[in-house]
Amino acid sequence: MNARHPVLVTRTPPEGERLAARLRQLGFDVLNWSPLRLAGPAEPSRIAGRLQGLLPADCVIMTSPESIRQAVGLVGAAAFAGSRIVVPGSGSARQAEQLGLSDIAFPVCGGNSETMLELPELRQVADKSVLILAAAGGRRLLEKSLAARGARVERLHVYQRLKAPLPPDLEDRLVQTPQLTTLISSGGALKALHDQLSTQAWQRVAAGRLLAPSERVADMARALGCLQAENAGGADDLTMIACLPGLTSGPHLR
Repeated sequence: MNARHPVLVTRTPPEGERLAARLRQLGFDVLNWSPLRLAGPAEPSRIAGRLQGLLPADCVIMTSPESIRQAVGLVGAAAFAGSRIVVPGSGSARQAEQLGLSDIAFPVCGGNSETMLELPELRQVADKSVLILAAAGGRRLLEKSLAARGARVERLHVYQRLKAPLPPDLEDRLVQTPQLTTLISSGGALKALHDQLSTQAWQRVAAGRLLAPSERVADMARALGCLQAENAGGADDLTMIACLPGLTSGPHLR
């Protein structure tokens, strides 16, 4: 693979850097910028107390690597003993184990809300307590779907997604980049990217190929003018990489 297929990675750090480095090793010309930055809760003591009061729950959904880091940092891993933990994918599961969590379930591939909802742990949830640990605005499909299935759902914002500064040369590089492919991991990242780029830079993104984690997010992208928006079928690195040209199989997918 050569560098004729530039890729814009929009995943937040440190996961974004890891994905960008992997793509560079595969020969891609990579632009790496997340329009969002992550931070802990504005009132950590209050959120920690609230979290302690909601535990144990039958199921705790940690919606991202950052939610895992923040949740364990707020109350410690021992506070989650007795709760079934659900995370987006295998990478998140390894991180959760390294931080001391156990009894963890995750989709084999995908990493989006749709694949998480297919897990046995989230299909039969009538009258069960389910705690969703997320950022404001994220993973609303989980909350809505689980409530419809009869779960007693609580949601707690254990971290914040804030606007990230725009690198001074990024828009010029985007405008000059042909055949751009943009990797989007969430609807929030898509909206933030659209809102922060100039009209000309966004038009370059919209004119290229955009890989979304689900059909729902792909539809959002199409509504914003991205006519080549595609559903990658998941937000995890391997799923996204497998959708890039010439990389449908091989050791890079293991």
